Amino acid sequence: MYQQIISKIRTKDELDKLIDELDSLLNSFYEKEDHFNEVIKSYVRSWVAQEIQDELKTVDDKKKSLNDFRESLSTLRLIKLTLAYEPSDEDLDLIASWVRENILPSLILDISTSNSVLGGVVVEYEGKYFDLSLAKAISQGLKRVAA
Repeated sequence: MYQQIISKIRTKDELDKLIDELDSLLNSFYEKEDHFNEVIKSYVRSWVAQEIQDELKTVDDKKKSLNDFRESLSTLRLIKLTLAYEPSDEDLDLIASWVRENILPSLILDISTSNSVLGGVVVEYEGKYFDLSLAKAISQGLKRVAA
């Protein structure tokens, strides 16, 4: 359930936005009678709203369904990538696609930038650290030259 939405979430920032939208929808159940419809139209991104509305057509308990979906998002695992630049949407698509095909289909990218990387990437995943940066390669090369 809700796989279409999860498959479109690439980054931690996008995941956080989705969680905020779901929290607003869940809170709307405690407001005035038609508040859910107001929130889904005005606060939730249109593509997310459409997917949620399609999913909710097939369930009896909308609140429980949304709450279960919200809870399932906390099980998604993150892979932290430090890049030398802010990736474009196209770059994010390429990186997310590669990670999902080669590592795990439900991984979410936690992207940060640092000028010290110079190029390449620093990867942190499940307590493991991999420095695949140009800065590290240059440093190691200079150490060999100086030795």
